[in-house]
Amino acid sequence: MRCSWILSALVVVWLVPAAVAQEAGPRRADAVRHLAPEARARVVEHDPRVRFTTRPVPGGRVDVASGVLRAEYQAVGAASLARAAAPEVTAQRYLARRAAAFGWTPEVSDLELASVHRTPYSSHVVFRQTYRGVPVFNRTVKVNLDADGRPVMVFSGYAPDVAAQPALRVVPTLEADAAVARAGAVVSKAPVRAAAPELVVVPDAPPRLAWKVIVWPTDYPAEWEVLVDAHDGTLIQLMDLSTHAGKGHGAHAPASAEALGSATPPATAAGTVSGTGFVFDPNPLAGAGVVYGGAYVDAGDADTPVLTEALREVALPGITQGADGLYRLEGPHVRIVGDASIGIAAYTPPAEPTPDGFRYTRSNPFFEAVNAYYHIDASQRYVQALEVGDIQKTGVRVNPHGLGAFDDSKYYTSLNAIAFGLGGVDDAEDADVVLHEYGHALLEASAPGLLRSPEGRALHEGWADYWAASYSRRQVEAGKAGRTDWQTLMEWDSGDGTLWSGRSLGRSGRYPQDTRCDDSFSCNIYEDGLLWATTLMELWDALGRDTQGRVITDRLTLFSHAYLSHPVTMADAAQALVRADSALYGGAHIDVLYQVLSARGFLEAVAAPILMHEPLASTEQQGGTVRLRTRVVGTAIASVTVTYGYDTDTPTIALPLVAEGDGVYAADLPLPETGGEVAYYLTATSDQGGQARLPADGTVYRFFAGPDGIPPLILHEPLRQTPTAAWPPDVVADVRDDAGVDSVWVVFAIEDAAGTERTQGAFGLAYDGDHYRGTFPLVKVDEGDRLRYRLFARDAAAAKNEAVLPEQGTFDVRISARGVLQAYDFETATAFAATGVWAQGVPTFGLRVARSGEQVWSTAPQTTYPAEAGVSSLTMPALNLDGYAHVALV
Repeated sequence: MRCSWILSALVVVWLVPAAVAQEAGPRRADAVRHLAPEARARVVEHDPRVRFTTRPVPGGRVDVASGVLRAEYQAVGAASLARAAAPEVTAQRYLARRAAAFGWTPEVSDLELASVHRTPYSSHVVFRQTYRGVPVFNRTVKVNLDADGRPVMVFSGYAPDVAAQPALRVVPTLEADAAVARAGAVVSKAPVRAAAPELVVVPDAPPRLAWKVIVWPTDYPAEWEVLVDAHDGTLIQLMDLSTHAGKGHGAHAPASAEALGSATPPATAAGTVSGTGFVFDPNPLAGAGVVYGGAYVDAGDADTPVLTEALREVALPGITQGADGLYRLEGPHVRIVGDASIGIAAYTPPAEPTPDGFRYTRSNPFFEAVNAYYHIDASQRYVQALEVGDIQKTGVRVNPHGLGAFDDSKYYTSLNAIAFGLGGVDDAEDADVVLHEYGHALLEASAPGLLRSPEGRALHEGWADYWAASYSRRQVEAGKAGRTDWQTLMEWDSGDGTLWSGRSLGRSGRYPQDTRCDDSFSCNIYEDGLLWATTLMELWDALGRDTQGRVITDRLTLFSHAYLSHPVTMADAAQALVRADSALYGGAHIDVLYQVLSARGFLEAVAAPILMHEPLASTEQQGGTVRLRTRVVGTAIASVTVTYGYDTDTPTIALPLVAEGDGVYAADLPLPETGGEVAYYLTATSDQGGQARLPADGTVYRFFAGPDGIPPLILHEPLRQTPTAAWPPDVVADVRDDAGVDSVWVVFAIEDAAGTERTQGAFGLAYDGDHYRGTFPLVKVDEGDRLRYRLFARDAAAAKNEAVLPEQGTFDVRISARGVLQAYDFETATAFAATGVWAQGVPTFGLRVARSGEQVWSTAPQTTYPAEAGVSSLTMPALNLDGYAHVALV
């Protein structure tokens, strides 16, 4: 990320208006007082534009004001959707089908693909709303698909009012550098760091064009997201994106210069090994079974016999040996760094001549680095053992003294980095604090942006508290801790409530009546978060007061996060847990989930079964029966029924389905003797009365039985001007037919500039799982030549119906000798030929960043360059450069 240094000349007035302080609350008080007066009035705890008032509807939530869907817990009609091998293609098709319900146009032209995350059990596709090519601030749509590629759950922050606006001027009057300077000037009078600004459309009424600038002050800890009007430079809003432990107070006495240290650049890596070091696990009080006091006090970070005795020697896997021969705490999952850009204070990370040299006592400023490295690395290895996909696998950066004298800790979302403070007990000495902040990093990795709403912040805090408590509880139940009150969080850092209040699981109440984060003025994200954390621990107990209960709960919670999207509610999170259980365990724990989550108000009291069904395809069969199957997730199923009829919108004939095993129910569905349209729907009922229906929106499935006389449908984006160097081009088509596609082919001719035919021919297209693809023959073409072609498709029906596109004439393509000859996307390109250590992948070693997207071509992107001599090569596909005078590789 490119950063800019700015020096502000403004004088900051330290008085904070009462109204602003009340809105900001103790969490923001320290940061807000550093702002320029005009900025304080623009500080928000969350994005006020996404505080949708929603009401529950069967299977989701509807925006009361606009009437559009905000959450769809069971995707409607997804089973009948034509699925593609690429989940983003299926997702886009689904969004087009459900356009009316969600408020966008069927073309979904203003939804731009932002990311695709795949696991063995699911896929998760995020689209970003745009306006004339400019991203709409903070508005995304997430489509979640199951292992078979069916959409199952959708969350939307789409702003229909923006799409309906007349043309907004999207060319900024204010230059980007001026916007950065403006943002920096109101954040601090000291130098600041700023990311490259992004142009966005803010969905106000009316919408505004703005620069979004992320600013990190150097004199106090914060990560300000600043919106500056891109035309007149007006401040629109400021929001601190960083998380913290919620201690509600500022700095203690300043730490010594020795403790703060100074930054040193990392050495070039030579290899990785496993080392050893001393840590607190989880902290001195828990280990000894005592409360804070007596000999068990911080005492200015001093070593004492009892605190030294509390140290445990642990393995430090994956540490790096630099080219200088020294070992550093830089591993695949966490890197200890000293850069003051992570926080406000520089730090000198430890570097030892032997891998076993990290055995420091707590008075040594290097101790916190070892403690943070060990607990984060171990936590990530545990996550990987749970087999829920890659979550923060590429690692976070940690500055263990980054907040200097502040008694606080922060996870910086934009930097994917954690900084700890030294006020009171050094924060990184307490595993609860370390794992709490790492919990934020885990959730942000799976569901970016949840921190932008009050309930999202509360969910973040609740999950982070649970993740810290989960580890402490594991230690207690394994007999590795003297104190058994694992519900008490951060007892060492808080001095058991004597240094700050600390937190404890065991929150009473029900959602939503006993939570307040739907009201920003009374919201306490830590209190509301404790209700979620407490409920997750109750789920652990219900699933088994043993290792099995812990593993299932941790797997479900971690995996469920991938389904979530901003703006989130805790009810959404509960539904995601149900969906995660369906994906990971086939719904084996749904009754337990409903029992626990409904007792706290997060779900309805009765567990409804989950129906999954592949709609029947049209058939040329007349009379007889066709086998119908559906899968039902849930326990204690009382009945499963198909209700059908012929040539009707209201089927009335009920037919029970019989269990075949493994949750599959089936029946032989009668077909009309003389052919016709068959309509049907499915219902499943549990013993407790919970009922599910497919299609969930009250419509019916339809298919035709009888002779097929309808030709296939061909969809194709015609080729445009093609350079000679890019010849032969690919042709891609989407072909659909109820009876199935038998074959697709292209007929073509190439003419010279005078119109004389040079060559002609035909070739077939092959199905790749998404589309039909083929390549024109490798023939000589010259500038000025013209390609003419048509596409043909034949279905698999008995009548062998054919379609042609275009129906009249041909597609005409001019052959040129200029422009971009060929472009490659490293995210998908496989055309390169590699030997030796060249490889395509996500870089997890060295620079760890791609120019765009996530992947690079590099020598050993996941490890060090081999020490052995050898030759490695990366070869591009051949290009026909005949006739080109000047060619450049960019």
